[in-house]
Amino acid sequence: MTSIDVSQPINGVNYVAVLVAKTDCARGSVLLVNFDTGEIVKRIDNIGYNPDGCAFTKNSSHLIIACEDDREDRSCKPDERHGGSVSIIDLTNGIANATLAQDYLVNYDVDSEPEHAETNANGDVVVSVQETSDVLVFNVSDLPLDESDITRVHQPNDAGDNEAQPDGLFISPDGKTALISNERNGTFQMLDIASKTMLGTPYTIENDLPSGWQRDERKSTKRTEPEECSLIERDDKIYAILALQESHAVVVYDVTDPANPVFDSISEAGIAWEEDNELGKSAIGSEGLTVHPTNGMVFSANEREGSITMYSANWGRDEE
Repeated sequence: MTSIDVSQPINGVNYVAVLVAKTDCARGSVLLVNFDTGEIVKRIDNIGYNPDGCAFTKNSSHLIIACEDDREDRSCKPDERHGGSVSIIDLTNGIANATLAQDYLVNYDVDSEPEHAETNANGDVVVSVQETSDVLVFNVSDLPLDESDITRVHQPNDAGDNEAQPDGLFISPDGKTALISNERNGTFQMLDIASKTMLGTPYTIENDLPSGWQRDERKSTKRTEPEECSLIERDDKIYAILALQESHAVVVYDVTDPANPVFDSISEAGIAWEEDNELGKSAIGSEGLTVHPTNGMVFSANEREGSITMYSANWGRDEE
């Protein structure tokens, strides 16, 4: 199992989508589970290969699944099978009658492998395609999709000409912009969804690390490695929050002006972060991130250390 997402209520019930990838490079499956009872209401087989990320649309009419079909980690992938796909599940006839509406091939390059998906209330979908440094933008109202319905937005190289390779995605509460974290060159940037254009220039996170802070100095890329990310609205401001895998940290930026981010704060992740200072591969590996939308609580999942770090924003503590 690789990823989950929780729906908005459907006839009063929330459902959990659970992605199942096959170790033999066969097509994957998705389980639709009643959140209250744990019952598997529907299993849909033969979606795309190696499903990796998923998101319900905000009206719970569809489930979007990014199927990575990753060649680097799956030597069983045939040479002639390029890229991955986006599987779209139709939920309009109810969870019990859910069907695979389309498995749209993302095979424009040998390594065009979708990584993650996010949606907004307008039915817009943003999908990251990591190895080719792209994001795809489309709307579920255009199903069934063909090439003319998809806009491919390339993520620019940084000032050192390093490729972006987007990983984390998050759409703002108003649905207008998307935060994209780029793990290879350690940048992030905001996307205007309506115009399908990038705002400003790639922002390099390492420039804001305090002197001596953990980073992987052995390499010219993946030195901080921003992974999952989130956007939160507070007091008429929008904040971007990102987990830094190689810098055992969660970092915050004010992106109220999405073209001009302003550094806000950084805090350590993990239990033994004081010992994680070899300036090589982090022993903590802050990768997963979730943020409560109203109470200022933030959680970092630290995959290498096997720990979870909980934070609270100053304004969250002020309201206690």
